Amino acid sequence: LRKHVRILRADLAEGRPDEAAAYLEELAEDYDHILTLMPVTGNRVADLLLGDAAHRYHAAGCTFAAQGKVPPTLPLSDLDMSRLLGNALDNAVRAASQQPRGDVSVHFAAQAGLFLLDCTNSAPAEPQPVPRRRGVRPRGYGLLIMEQVARQYGGTFLHEWKDGRYRVSVLLPLKTQGREDAAGE
Repeated sequence: LRKHVRILRADLAEGRPDEAAAYLEELAEDYDHILTLMPVTGNRVADLLLGDAAHRYHAAGCTFAAQGKVPPTLPLSDLDMSRLLGNALDNAVRAASQQPRGDVSVHFAAQAGLFLLDCTNSAPAEPQPVPRRRGVRPRGYGLLIMEQVARQYGGTFLHEWKDGRYRVSVLLPLKTQGREDAAGE
């Protein structure tokens, strides 16, 4: 996504709005095609990220599955949904693609006033922090970002590696002050 934003910004900064619009339209057509391959979660950001992930996982030779719905009452901004799900998916494809038959599954659920985002992937070894190197764009902040977003919304963030599987789970309350979920709990 960063590379696309940079290209669009450059086109606009250089006074080429027609080129920026054409580039954006081409991206939209690609994503529209990807979305036809994915189940609809009810959340446009989640659908776009899952569609992109399905394409990347397929290209990396991984199996990918996603299920569940994102409730419309989830008090999460589009940017924060992108931070949570995008980081989970990026980490999962990185680990799963390092194996001959890697797999990733994403599950969404809402029950008893709580929303669960759960992402599980094959991982032959427990993930280690990525060492920082001079001149290389830093990586390894995704889990920290996910934890910060979960806390911001009064939720919980968990991650664990066990028996060749890595799991990231985010649990968020559907209620915020003065706001109730669709069930009226």
